[in-house]
Amino acid sequence: MYAGIIFGVAIEFIIITLIDNKMNRPRLINISGNSYNVSGKLACNELVSLESLFKFCMALKQNIWDIVVLKNKNEFKGDFL
Repeated sequence: MYAGIIFGVAIEFIIITLIDNKMNRPRLINISGNSYNVSGKLACNELVSLESLFKFCMALKQNIWDIVVLKNKNEFKGDFL
């Protein structure tokens, strides 16, 4: 965290991309090689590794910066370290 700015994941973009690609969550998990646990953490706005995010991006054929956003700490609903 730098001066109150943290990284977050735009889960809405992932959901929209899934719909556009006619893909569901189990198929994304299978293609990406991530576990259901990682997907659940992401959906609950919990911390996941950069490697897991990269796997989702590769499966969705997106750039990492399409799903990672910079926001002020106060803009997030969840608890962050």
